[in-house]
Amino acid sequence: MKIYLYLICLCSILYFTACSDKKGRTSETRLTIVSGDLQSAEIGQELPEPAKVLLTKENGEPIPNSPLEIHVAKGKGNLIAKDLMTDENGEAEVNWIMGEDYFNQLSIVFMGTDQLSSSSIRLSAKSLYPYQAPENIEGWESSLSTLDAVGLDEKPILDMINGIRSEKYPRIHDVTIIRHGKLVFDLELSEENLLRPGLAGLTRHDRNHYIASATKSIVSAVVGVAIDNHIITSERDSLFNYFMDAYPNLKNWDDSKWDISLADLLTMRAGYECQDGGPGNGWIEAGDLVRYVLERPMINPPGTVFSYCSGSTAVLGQVVAKASGQTFEKYADENFFGPLGISSPEYHYHKSGIPSLGHGIWMKPPDMAKIGQLFLNKGVWNGTRVLSEEWIEKSIKPRFRLSNGFDYSFYWYSGDVRQKDKIYKFYHAAGNGGQLIFFSYDVDMVVVFTAGNYDDAQQSIPTTLLKRYVVPSILN
Repeated sequence: MKIYLYLICLCSILYFTACSDKKGRTSETRLTIVSGDLQSAEIGQELPEPAKVLLTKENGEPIPNSPLEIHVAKGKGNLIAKDLMTDENGEAEVNWIMGEDYFNQLSIVFMGTDQLSSSSIRLSAKSLYPYQAPENIEGWESSLSTLDAVGLDEKPILDMINGIRSEKYPRIHDVTIIRHGKLVFDLELSEENLLRPGLAGLTRHDRNHYIASATKSIVSAVVGVAIDNHIITSERDSLFNYFMDAYPNLKNWDDSKWDISLADLLTMRAGYECQDGGPGNGWIEAGDLVRYVLERPMINPPGTVFSYCSGSTAVLGQVVAKASGQTFEKYADENFFGPLGISSPEYHYHKSGIPSLGHGIWMKPPDMAKIGQLFLNKGVWNGTRVLSEEWIEKSIKPRFRLSNGFDYSFYWYSGDVRQKDKIYKFYHAAGNGGQLIFFSYDVDMVVVFTAGNYDDAQQSIPTTLLKRYVVPSILN
């Protein structure tokens, strides 16, 4: 797509008001377009032929041998062209490599001198990210036309991408959108491998991304598969029925532990002392993760008080392992990931040898979207029943409201998004740093974000993007 930059006048003189030099004087510098066509450029590409500019002082004297950079907006905005150097005549060739930010002003920065100049000349530019239908990805039907064909307005989506690329919304790595079952948007915005400290054992490759606590929602689904397959009787099963043979002499025993159900773990209301970043978080370094969690002292009746404990999710994974006679990974591959066509999840392992299922899976964003679509389809993927509709309903049924305003269920969150006079219900899996799988029955949509804002308030940016750009893009 060609994006046209209309300059006030081709081959005219552009004036730039300079900042004061060391002596406090103010000067004016001029940039003259000597040759070449700067009137149009394809975003992200060099000009077919370099343009030549002449840099002069206010009195017309050339500015020779001066390093030169061109930035978006005033001052040190996004870089457009770099590594320029005027020759002895004050001239420089400009390839005009366009930045990836939506911009409307131009500034010239003279590196290595006392001069810093910026203009007020406004450039007209459309979105610097031209929409392209995603490539065909295994398991997905791509929309080969436009976002508009599935009832989405292109402009808010592209404005969102430009905001991300300009770092108005920092460290967003991937955005994937499914509408009416079609993959209509899938963009990798960053290849950086930002991992939470302590998880450096895996690197990002082939778009696999650390999904942090969004892993918990997957564990919830696999528990549901095990119940559907009758290897686990019910979410009302007592947790300790699965472990007393292996752990007959537990410390801090309390008979109320018999009342802890699998559902209590799925809703983070086990009642024992275990909270991420707080008391009972020693499971991370414990030699035996399961024993550590099972031996936590009781501080509340089971099923009453919310306490976010990632260690409990790892224990749930071992319930599936004991019930199936397989490792969690093997059972999940055969009964959940396999039917969804997901063949490459990676796991982070606890030192005790079991997967850290409270936070430790890597997946591709389009595969993350399959989980959202599975829930949209009430448990069916490509005509095959993977998860019962009954479990889907149990998984997302709001059970209580958290202090952050979201409702919570079996490791899934939900909340309303308002758009003008309409209210849409969105459900989501969430992970530290900004790993989100959103889906909504109201608008038949799945939206996936991955990001690198770990342990940072900016990890809420994907929710902001959903509300500010994605939902407003919905036309029908």
